[in-house]
Amino acid sequence: MKKTLPFLFPFFGMPALLLFNLTVTVCWLIASRSPFVSLLMQNHFTLSLIHVKEWRILSVLMYAFSHQTILEFLIVFIPLFLILRKLKFFYSMQEMGFFYINAAVIGGIFHLLMAPENQVIHGAFGITLSFLILLCQVDRNFPLFKLFTVPFNLTTLTFLLVIADLFTIDRSYHPDSSSFSNHLGMFIYTVFYMKKRSLFAPFFRSYSFPPFQIRSGGYSHRPDLNKTETGFPSVDSKNKSPLSPEEEIDRILDKISKYGIDSLTGLERKKLEEASRRK
Repeated sequence: MKKTLPFLFPFFGMPALLLFNLTVTVCWLIASRSPFVSLLMQNHFTLSLIHVKEWRILSVLMYAFSHQTILEFLIVFIPLFLILRKLKFFYSMQEMGFFYINAAVIGGIFHLLMAPENQVIHGAFGITLSFLILLCQVDRNFPLFKLFTVPFNLTTLTFLLVIADLFTIDRSYHPDSSSFSNHLGMFIYTVFYMKKRSLFAPFFRSYSFPPFQIRSGGYSHRPDLNKTETGFPSVDSKNKSPLSPEEEIDRILDKISKYGIDSLTGLERKKLEEASRRK
């Protein structure tokens, strides 16, 4: 029997993190007019080894919520919103929230280990690319466009974006520049997460949202559906009745988890898109 989710877990979900990011951005706007707020934000919402040596340990996470302008906030969260719309079929908002936090902390640790102690960083652009890498596992062959008759799918585009990101980031480690080591740490964590599911996999398995467990609403997959000889339920063998729309979506998501999204028929893709629009 699954344990009950701790009460505070919903506050680590992506909607709560989005709201917190927006709040911090507003504080940065206020900081331009208030020296006290400016000092507070510089001390606790940016990251450098100097901060950690002064025991501002939470800055290892808080820097990832810190966007100093509305433009920075939009550049990060508009693409992230579009990515989350696809990932919501495969991860709960809590899982994606934990992924955001984990990637931020790992990236922060890489920065502390590799960058000079006076290099200050903030923001979460690397986390957006990390979510894009995660999306590749779900829909890696999704066609995007053609360039001189050469088709580009999601995986190809993501690979080029990651390479471009790592090669264009300033590796001279000037203060307040983007951190090569920070993004590298996030990308390494993401690949590890995809291979090993999560650093906290044993913890997640003890609760009701294990990583990569498909869901169509709520925290857990429908384990009660009877399966046919093909491995996927087509009718309820107890009542001999057709599957309900919710059960059909569960069947489609179960198929994706085992064989990939390319295994879907045209009708199954249409049903999944309709269910997405209804949500």
